[in-house]
Amino acid sequence: NWTPPKPKPKPKLTYIPKELFEATREGYNQNVFLFNLQRTYSKPLVEEVSNLYGLGTFTSPQILGAVTFPYIDILGNIRAIQVKEFDENQKTTPYGNRWFHSEYEKLLKKESSPIPQWLTDYKNNEKIVSCLFGEHLLSLYPNNPIALVEAPKTAVYGCLEFGLPATDKDYLWLAVFNKSSLNYS
Repeated sequence: NWTPPKPKPKPKLTYIPKELFEATREGYNQNVFLFNLQRTYSKPLVEEVSNLYGLGTFTSPQILGAVTFPYIDILGNIRAIQVKEFDENQKTTPYGNRWFHSEYEKLLKKESSPIPQWLTDYKNNEKIVSCLFGEHLLSLYPNNPIALVEAPKTAVYGCLEFGLPATDKDYLWLAVFNKSSLNYS
């Protein structure tokens, strides 16, 4: 008698603690990405879009002034935080694409601080990016048409260029992270 194998239960997702996400929400005067945006768009508009998406700044000395793009799911969980360093031409620097959890772990090791359990568990998640950039906005704007783009930077520019989701007819700009991230799941 053959018995089909039991499906393995999906591992429980671990999220980045909200207080660490909140700690990125400062240092805007050092944020090269946001400074570059203000050369084209008004400061109040850049601030509004930054608040909408939860953009922040990585203020640790090794990548001072890098922007943080949080991947927040529809329930408000912080699934990932991309740390991206841009130059004055808004191009990614050669070592400009990193992840908050990895940079945080490097910082803890440098300080000889213990690695918290959440970080150990987080590194066991199946994938780093497990939701859309801007997904948390779906509950705020459930009737808006969605413009799905590849990168968070493009979603931010789309929102700045074509407008905030002020009415149900305005686009809600979301991003997948990269081309291979655009799949059924």
